[in-house]
Amino acid sequence: MAIQKFNLEFLNNSASALIDQLDRNNIFPPLLKDPEKIISNKSRGLKVRKRTPNSFLVCRMNVQIEVARKKLNANMRVVSKATSILWKNAYPEEKNVYKQLADTVKEHFESTSTSLNCSESKNSYEPYNTFSSRQSLKTNQVANEVNSQYLSNSEVILDLLNEYSLFNDNQLFNFFS
Repeated sequence: MAIQKFNLEFLNNSASALIDQLDRNNIFPPLLKDPEKIISNKSRGLKVRKRTPNSFLVCRMNVQIEVARKKLNANMRVVSKATSILWKNAYPEEKNVYKQLADTVKEHFESTSTSLNCSESKNSYEPYNTFSSRQSLKTNQVANEVNSQYLSNSEVILDLLNEYSLFNDNQLFNFFS
């Protein structure tokens, strides 16, 4: 317990020290205002962005840019804590600028998502999309066999699943529950 308290205290002190070194005028109002740069995935190595950042995350991006511009050495945890302190102490007018920017980014993302071959973000629950990429090919093969044969007998399905070694016993139990 004492170690966690020390870590939280260290994190708070580090974040406060980082805030003292930052130029708040470069964060409020934001330097990064271009929606294209905010939703850009090139620097993150991502293929598809599933959703746009909210106003706090846009603020965090600006804090990270300011940290990099000042060439300060801070890890992401400290940057996030510093951002949360700045966000908590920001005036409502300052937060509204970020909220408007986040809305603009969302509109830009939605208008360009079809041209960038981005899939629409889904809010539906998909419990069976939890396989690793290595298993997904085998899973598709099994699904195609099951669908093509219109099997209703669970023993035959179990045999197919065991043949492809897709599930352990616990997963099989959950699959048919």
